Amino acid sequence: MLKNKMLAAFSLIAAMMIGTTVYGADKLAMSVSSTKASVGSDYTVYVSVADVPSNGISCMDLAVEYDSGKISVDNITSLVSTAVGSSDEMFDVYKQDGCVNVYWMTSGSKFLTESGNVFAVSGKVLSGASGGSSAKISIVPVSRPLIPDSAETNDAITVGYVTDNETVAYDVETTAGYVGITSSGDVNSDGFVDEEDAAVVLRHISTRKDITAPYDAKAADCAAVFGELDLKDVFWILKNRIYGGTALDISKSNINPTTYSNGVLNASNIEMFSIPLGRTLYEGESVKVYLRAKDNGGSGFRSWLTDDNTVTCSNQEGVFEPQKDGGKYTYTLTVKKGNPANAIMIKGPVYGTNIADIDITYLGVDYDVENESGSQN
Repeated sequence: MLKNKMLAAFSLIAAMMIGTTVYGADKLAMSVSSTKASVGSDYTVYVSVADVPSNGISCMDLAVEYDSGKISVDNITSLVSTAVGSSDEMFDVYKQDGCVNVYWMTSGSKFLTESGNVFAVSGKVLSGASGGSSAKISIVPVSRPLIPDSAETNDAITVGYVTDNETVAYDVETTAGYVGITSSGDVNSDGFVDEEDAAVVLRHISTRKDITAPYDAKAADCAAVFGELDLKDVFWILKNRIYGGTALDISKSNINPTTYSNGVLNASNIEMFSIPLGRTLYEGESVKVYLRAKDNGGSGFRSWLTDDNTVTCSNQEGVFEPQKDGGKYTYTLTVKKGNPANAIMIKGPVYGTNIADIDITYLGVDYDVENESGSQN
């Protein structure tokens, strides 16, 4: 019903614009704001306009495109103060795969002329999203025929105005926004949930100060979401420590024998071992690795991606220096030309040498990330 109403409304204005519209006469900027939200929680971002030409805006036809594997878009609300909620405003939305089409028009004499937010976009971070990743939200053209029954496809974001004398569509420059996905308990937003986050929460409780940037208040309120920040949140963090990405099963290693007990994988006096990935990676794909390891023997180690036959498939990361207190390592591996990668390899620091003695307490990954340099802290 909404779709038919929206297409009918746009058909009317499209018919008015054929042959008489001035395209790209002026420019305006349209952007999506960014925010952070933890898995399972709600988020809201805003679509705004800036550098609005003096003649103003009376109609908008666009689509909000989003990463449907990580977030939902459940509601889009008009915030256009010149007409919102009045009889002059026509506002409709309808969903397609991975986007929501938005149509807005005012029939009144007062057009939108000021910069500011025009739509609020709200939804939820899905349970399958990985902490430390982000979901992109963009403004794109509506995917449909240029006008009903036309073979020509629409390829423009339509923002402009219509009067008795002229019809103008502006040249729209867009900037995407992001929902940064945080893990519950990751208060300092470093991709890990650990004692450092618990210390931040404890410090704020003891000083009775609200948690503000650069710390994440939503991530801190983890024991009972939107409840009171208290020692329950500290205990929750210490009990549910994670170290970024989607956890791999470190109890199952390949190539050489390791031991696993009480959540710890130990590798002693072996040249290499590997942990299977959750899916196969192909040429050009990257994975961000989150590793927590205690180097008991002081040998250090290297890491890369391999195939089923332990053939190297990626760039090499290392040598990681020993950290006897249990170091956190974050690095990105990219599959080079060759066989698909199925596992993360951990190997001795130099060819032909063994890993002396390391304990791994966590290994997690984010798939399909931009290439970054490795780091340790």
